[in-house]
Amino acid sequence: MDKVVEIKNLSYTYPDGTPALNGVSLDAMEGESIGIIGPNGAGKSTLLLHLNGILQSKNGAIKVLGMPLTNRNLRKIRSKVCLVFQDPEDQLFMPTVFDDVAFGLINLGYHAQAVRGKVGEILERVDLSGRENRSAHHLSFGEKKLVSLATVLVMEPEILLLDEPTSNLDRKEKRGIIKFLQEIDKTKIIVSHDLEMIEQLCQRVVVMNRGKVVFTGDKEILKDDSRLKSFGL
Repeated sequence: MDKVVEIKNLSYTYPDGTPALNGVSLDAMEGESIGIIGPNGAGKSTLLLHLNGILQSKNGAIKVLGMPLTNRNLRKIRSKVCLVFQDPEDQLFMPTVFDDVAFGLINLGYHAQAVRGKVGEILERVDLSGRENRSAHHLSFGEKKLVSLATVLVMEPEILLLDEPTSNLDRKEKRGIIKFLQEIDKTKIIVSHDLEMIEQLCQRVVVMNRGKVVFTGDKEILKDDSRLKSFGL
């Protein structure tokens, strides 16, 4: 397998002076599913935001799909690395579900017929056919999560970044999201406090605490309560 993400000694401090990442190094392999866990404020979501250039740091280096994450490569990387935010309201902003899902394709220059076909296919895949002309803001929270997934999957990314994909879902919705993600054959990097979901979806677990990677290895760590407590979980 090839390395698709290489992070070397990445540090980041927010403009208000809050430190978020401190010397993070991490690799991801093609097709791998990685779960990133840790207490609040550990730097998990901040790390995700660096992987497609939403945040950028001058301290450390990131290489994605063999390309250094620089402004020169940013457009191409963002077409290959897509992020699903924790809150669908941060991702859905167009008048209708169709417009939200079509937005990325239109910006890549797809013609109208291709856009309609791809949007129809992905909405059927997430079981939201027939919702095309509805406002996403009138859907249930679980349906909004699925629309958010559709907006990135329609782009056919090589790497899928997910921030708390099962948060605020009921048991049935959570099972549906997990089953759907299990069927996606892509590199997945998932940040979550939902250890049950991480155990079902991920081959490898990364633990972060205070901006550092303090463990990376087999998901058996999820059964070791004493070690998890030592990491602040």
